[in-house]
Amino acid sequence: MRAVVDAFPDRVLIGEIYLPLTRLVAYYGDNQSGIHLPFNFQLLFTAWKASAIATLIDEYERALPTGAWPNWVLGNHDQTRIATRVGRQQARLAAMLLLTLRGTPTVYYGDEIGMQNEPIAGGAVQDPWEKREPGLGVGRDPQRRPMQWDGFALCGLQ
Repeated sequence: MRAVVDAFPDRVLIGEIYLPLTRLVAYYGDNQSGIHLPFNFQLLFTAWKASAIATLIDEYERALPTGAWPNWVLGNHDQTRIATRVGRQQARLAAMLLLTLRGTPTVYYGDEIGMQNEPIAGGAVQDPWEKREPGLGVGRDPQRRPMQWDGFALCGLQ
């Protein structure tokens, strides 16, 4: 795949890879012949404590192959939104962290305005996983709801 992508200018290969750091960084490939940015989802699962985050940053930077470019992900369509996980005020700090860490930041739509998960009524469920296993709370619709285009005050923005 990398050879195909490299045949075109200004392209990037990104991989949605949920793995521990030691296995994740292998996807950069030998001499960066693999994926440009194997998504680093570690912030999604790290305790929201300065010491835990500092440890993660250090471990990730040490695990990166020589010449590999880091990336950080704070939210995505499969996990609880950052403002729901840590609160709206902490979500602002999380955004600052994401945008100041060395590497490429990835912002999930709506996280920049503090969108939170919203319950989805049973009849409105769209997620196939939730439809197959109703009532187990496995659905991802609460974080996939449409972008909130107005009502910014509801998100804590003035």
